[in-house]
Amino acid sequence: MTIPYPQAVSLTEEEKELLALISFDVPYGDLSQERIHSSSSAAEALTRSLLNRQAIPKIRLRYFSDAEIQIRLKRSPMQMYKDRGFDVGEIFRHPGFFKFLRYFILGPDLPSSVIDGFWQRVNSEEYISGSDLPELKVIARSAVRQNGLDPRKACEEFYKLALECKLTIDQARYIRDAVRVIK
Repeated sequence: MTIPYPQAVSLTEEEKELLALISFDVPYGDLSQERIHSSSSAAEALTRSLLNRQAIPKIRLRYFSDAEIQIRLKRSPMQMYKDRGFDVGEIFRHPGFFKFLRYFILGPDLPSSVIDGFWQRVNSEEYISGSDLPELKVIARSAVRQNGLDPRKACEEFYKLALECKLTIDQARYIRDAVRVIK
């Protein structure tokens, strides 16, 4: 029996209220200063609450804080913020951080059917070896085509999903690269 993929983080009522205040998808040039400020304040409060409750899956935190997981960069996103002089509160309030907060809460930005199918296939094995990777590559590439996903965006989301499925970093990169090159 496979266990279901734990995609979204459960939020408290207060956290749901904070989440509703954050403008994730609206370009910041289209928002008033007041709306930007309320989104930033809510993002900081929500992030701190989730961290205090240890509600964010560890692999999602590592995606933001661990340079080893980064593909093209030698530093993690958190390290890049700190190198630019941001303190922790400033990082959590920065509009560029919101995409990480969204990932912390919702998981990879892929259709739930895609996530569930990939998760079930990976979870059906005790151990994923190199011989399993071609099949996982086919599953990922087919999902991108069938769902009309942009490979340039979907590749990073499959990378996150593969990491959450406990594939190694190299295996997750293999899946990411297979999706990225779809024409």
